[in-house]
Amino acid sequence: LEILGTAGADPRSMSRVADLGCASARVLRHFPFKDDRVELWGVDIKAKHIEWCQQNLGPPFRFVLGTTFPHLPFEDGTFDLVYGHSVFTHISDLADAWILELLRITRRGSYVFATVHDEHSVDFLLSTERDDLRFLAQMLRDADAVTGLLSRGYASFAIGTEPRTQVFYDSDYLVGKWS
Repeated sequence: LEILGTAGADPRSMSRVADLGCASARVLRHFPFKDDRVELWGVDIKAKHIEWCQQNLGPPFRFVLGTTFPHLPFEDGTFDLVYGHSVFTHISDLADAWILELLRITRRGSYVFATVHDEHSVDFLLSTERDDLRFLAQMLRDADAVTGLLSRGYASFAIGTEPRTQVFYDSDYLVGKWS
């Protein structure tokens, strides 16, 4: 909400919001503005998450099962806000097509918010002492030991295997490409 405010958006004026990769609606269910005119949509590729959401969260929440292919069952320009928290950190194929799909379903002048891993994430992971991130930091170190990827320029790279694939971008490259 703070980032939206910085961008000049008023979340209270948004009537349709979509959470790509909603899981059990861990973020969407806390959207602070819920009334009769708001539709809050969640999309995930895991049926167990969507089933739980459909059984436990009623209107204004609505949920659809997606696929790994970049196509969503919404008309062009449906949403005021589409966001994906920790989704593009795992999409190693078709990320560009997914961005285009998110833009397609977002109203002109509205907002798409997606988090990514970038060079700042790499620096943080390699310097952190957090136990919960040691596995990912070790994956980076192992990949670098084999390929030397961190000491040379990169546009993007992926490490790990499904479902733990982690994708990292050079932020300048990504801004230029997705802008």
